[in-house]
Amino acid sequence: MIDVPMAYGSHHRITQSVNDVRVSLVPGPEVELTAFVVPDSGISNLSSLPSASITIHMDVPSARELLSQLIGMFQVQGWPLPREHR
Repeated sequence: MIDVPMAYGSHHRITQSVNDVRVSLVPGPEVELTAFVVPDSGISNLSSLPSASITIHMDVPSARELLSQLIGMFQVQGWPLPREHR
C-alpha cells in the first residue's frame, strides 16, 4: 500500500463502485476503513492486476459520527438496519 498525503483543501471522488468494505482498529486508537473498488470493465486481463483499494483513518468521534449518519440514511431510505442497530 502506498501512503498518499492529501493537500488541505483538496477534494477527490473515486468514480468506481465499491464491492467490499473492511473496518478495523489501528493504534491510536483510530478506525481504519478500507474500500475495495470494482475494476473498470474496459481493462483487459484483470487477473494479472492487484485489486485497488482506498483506506481512510479516522478518530473514534469521526467514526461514531459516520455510523450515526449511515444509520440515519438507512432509516430515511427505509433500508433494513443490521440486527445490532434495530
